[in-house]
Amino acid sequence: MSKMASTLKVQPISRERMYEMIRAPVITEKSTMISEHNQVSFKVPLDANKPEIKAAVERTCSRSR
Repeated sequence: MSKMASTLKVQPISRERMYEMIRAPVITEKSTMISEHNQVSFKVPLDANKPEIKAAVERTCSRSR
């Protein structure tokens, strides 16, 4: 992670926004190939940014709740 990225702070996201952000998994040949490397892909709204998406995925898809 770059020094700049580590200094960026993400605004807290509401639970509703988190579930709205991760709309559906993408199921294509390419996404199936990346799943072999423990990666997943989701459909997300165009107004979502990377830090918001990362936070939503970490909070909603974590194994320990």
